[in-house]
Amino acid sequence: MAAPAEDPHVSSSGPRFGGDEVLRRCLSGAAIASVTEIEEANAKLFQDIRRTGVADWVESVRRHHDGTFQHCMLVNGLVAAFVDRLGFSRRDVARAMLAATLHDIGKAKIPVEILDSPLKLTPEEFAIVQRHPTAAIEMLAEGDPLDPAVLDAIEHHHEFLDGSGYPHGLSGPQVLDLTRLLTISDIFAALSERRSYKPPMAPAAAFRVLEDMGPKLDQALVKAFRPISEMLA
Repeated sequence: MAAPAEDPHVSSSGPRFGGDEVLRRCLSGAAIASVTEIEEANAKLFQDIRRTGVADWVESVRRHHDGTFQHCMLVNGLVAAFVDRLGFSRRDVARAMLAATLHDIGKAKIPVEILDSPLKLTPEEFAIVQRHPTAAIEMLAEGDPLDPAVLDAIEHHHEFLDGSGYPHGLSGPQVLDLTRLLTISDIFAALSERRSYKPPMAPAAAFRVLEDMGPKLDQALVKAFRPISEMLA
């Protein structure tokens, strides 16, 4: 994704918080969340990854660019806490976590030189980055079928409600709920991380960016995300 909404590359220096730290902080004050329930969802997540044959792709991301892998783990932690706080069922929590874990695996197809560039990407480089959601879907098609909602979230996590996102320029109701909350978590994570071209942003400042994005995001969900962002302060 480019700052703030479409920051295209991830620094190998990784996130400010790891996924486990996100879960620990969020669960420590959650009204609904149960550590046991999240652990069960995590167990199901990794069972699904093994069962569907995508474990090799997850590992390929880690080997190709650890910063992207760590970003996926951070988004996983944020999404898990977010959907649990929203009262999702265990099945839907697991589904959301799977989408979060896999959402950026298409970056395994992007040269590291682009992912770690400290400079503003050229139009040609950004066009390459914009292919990663489609690349992820192509990669996942080689394994067992995944839940359509999971695939939709992976393919469209850079779409915005006003139609200004990519890869398909979806708008309004075309952007499904799981995709909307993944997008919010992904943007917040990217802003909170140290990148090759920027220092990490404080959680409160990152949340203000979400608010300032206005009609691009589901602002009702952004408001619901506030407690998650505050637990990372």
